[in-house]
Amino acid sequence: MRTEGTVFRNNILFRQLVCATFISSLGDWINSIAVLTLVLSITHSSFAVGATLAMRVLPYIIAGPIGGVFSDRVRRTRVMIACDLIRSVLALGFLLVSRQEDMWLVYTLTISLVFFSAFFSPTRSAYMASIVETTDIGTASSILAGLNGIVMVLGFSLGGISVAELGTSVSFVINAFSFILSAYFLLNGAHKETGRNGDSVVFNWASEDNHGNRSKEVTGFWKSFKMGLNEIRRNTPVAYVIYLFMGWSVGGGAINVLISVMADQAYGMGSKGLGLLYASLGFGMIVGSLSTVRLFKPNLEQMQAVVGLTFVLDALFQILFVNSPVYIGAVLALIGAGFASALSNTMETTILASLTPNELQGRVFSVSDTLSSSFLGISMMFSGMLTQKMGYQCVGTLGAAIILGFGLHYTLLYGIYKRKIDRSNKCT
Repeated sequence: MRTEGTVFRNNILFRQLVCATFISSLGDWINSIAVLTLVLSITHSSFAVGATLAMRVLPYIIAGPIGGVFSDRVRRTRVMIACDLIRSVLALGFLLVSRQEDMWLVYTLTISLVFFSAFFSPTRSAYMASIVETTDIGTASSILAGLNGIVMVLGFSLGGISVAELGTSVSFVINAFSFILSAYFLLNGAHKETGRNGDSVVFNWASEDNHGNRSKEVTGFWKSFKMGLNEIRRNTPVAYVIYLFMGWSVGGGAINVLISVMADQAYGMGSKGLGLLYASLGFGMIVGSLSTVRLFKPNLEQMQAVVGLTFVLDALFQILFVNSPVYIGAVLALIGAGFASALSNTMETTILASLTPNELQGRVFSVSDTLSSSFLGISMMFSGMLTQKMGYQCVGTLGAAIILGFGLHYTLLYGIYKRKIDRSNKCT
């Protein structure tokens, strides 16, 4: 089995993608601390926090489908570079926010940033799957998942310190600069994108008919996006995984809101405490990402069978977090939640990339991102409102229970599907 180091060392395009992802994500996490700290300082409202977080995902409803189509039609590195440069300008807009009357600008800038992130995210996932060998997709996915944990630890730690010591403005400048550096690392792949077998990847506007024959007609965006939906409908394992992650988003809005609220209201730790909570989540993600390939090697069928159970584990740690009376208990619970989250995220990327044709991966990933982000945004809005009325412990426990339910339901559905396939194979 090829190791993480082998994949990283031998594939220059993947190495550059990792560097770009690390730098832009680091700046983005620092930006998150700054924005949440700014919102809490000028509003002191959990609803404002929930609304701000919701604005970070709701644009996926519109931009996700468009971004997925673009990523299958246009050179993927060029899409990512364009998104990075535009986001670098938008990130500086937060420097203009200083009072509660400016909250409209916070929402507007957040929506704009995420709109282009919605182009970037499915494009990066599809690009990753196209530049590594099929057998290395699981390993590459675990590297990116672990990288997300690393930048979360560094970003929130540095963000908490920089906001506390230097103010929010420095964080916004760092975020803008990180996007520029990310675009720089992607330049080498902008002129030639290498496929899994070493051939140049050519993306065109042609569609396929029901028999798999390519037509010469240029399809519209909606028709092209529907090809991704049709792929999901016919591919039951892919549909089940997307359903599972959509379910996490329904309940996951609670913990996203409550990490910020509890750091401020339950523990009185301010921006440094908020940074440490997110850093704890990131540390758990690092451990989880490193464990995935070693545990499953990667065995695709085994991943499909147990991914729902990682949701159950995640939910249990979330319940421990929101009900922890002491700060150290919350830190330890978030480490566990991050561990379970990294396992599930790595499995999702591996399953979708392994079971989806390369020419449709951008659209399938965008459907997954769009559905998950849409439900997550709605969930965060309601979580922010309910927290003011019901309290954070009740809301957090309810959100975790929803995640637990979806995890168990997926496990049941996949078990029934697998037995049906096994019986069918025996009959033939």
